Amino acid sequence: MSLRSQVDLQLSGNAIVNGNEITEGDIAAYIWRHHADFGDESKRKAFVKKLGDAKDHAQIIADCFDHYTSAFEDTPNGAGFGGTHMNSALPAVPPIAHLCEEYGAAYGVEPHKVADLDLRIVFQSLRALRMRTHGTKYLEPKRLREAKSEFLKHHG
Repeated sequence: MSLRSQVDLQLSGNAIVNGNEITEGDIAAYIWRHHADFGDESKRKAFVKKLGDAKDHAQIIADCFDHYTSAFEDTPNGAGFGGTHMNSALPAVPPIAHLCEEYGAAYGVEPHKVADLDLRIVFQSLRALRMRTHGTKYLEPKRLREAKSEFLKHHG
C-alpha cells in the first residue's frame, strides 16, 4: 500500500478503505490496484477472470483487510500518559501532502515520488526522524505490544 494507492481507492469509493458494503468489484479493484501489473490494461481482463474463478471470497476479503490494516501499523502515534494519542497537529494541508513533503525534505526524494512508496516505510522513517529531531517518543506497533503481552501472560 502506498499513499497514492490509498488515496486512489478512497476517492474511487472502494469499500475496503471506506468501510461500506463490499462488492466483488471492490475486491477486484483493491487487489488490482496493488498488483505488480497494475496499469497494464492488457493484463487486467485475465486478472479479473482469475479472481472471478476464485472460490474463497471470505478469505480474499480477510487478506485485503489484513493488507490494508498492516500498512498503518507503524503510523506515528505519540505515546502519552495513559496510552496512545493521535498527533493531529498537522498544517492546514491534506495529510498526504504533508507526509510527502516531510519525507521528501528529510530524505531528498521528490514529494510526488513519496506517494508511491510503501506506507510502512514512510511511517517508520518519519517516526525515526521525529524521534531524532524532536525527541518524540512512540509506542511499539500494536501487534508487537499485543504479542509481548500474550507472551508475558503465558510465561509470567
